[in-house]
Amino acid sequence: MFKSSFSGMKSMCRNGAVKVAAGISSLVAAGASYAAVDLTAVQTGITGAQTSGETVGGYVIAAVAGLVVVGVILAIVRKI
Repeated sequence: MFKSSFSGMKSMCRNGAVKVAAGISSLVAAGASYAAVDLTAVQTGITGAQTSGETVGGYVIAAVAGLVVVGVILAIVRKI
């Protein structure tokens, strides 16, 4: 009874070790493929996205500030 339990655990550990080794080898292969990425293009893309994000952020801040001003004006009008 115990022998069959341990043999199942042994095969489970062996299968796990095989999966880990396969995962590590695929990560190493993926790392080698990333070495061919053009970093200048990536940096240009990031800079463009940053500029676009800052522009959108400015619009969001302006809209929120406008809503705050409208809210303050409405609160003042209600008190009058």
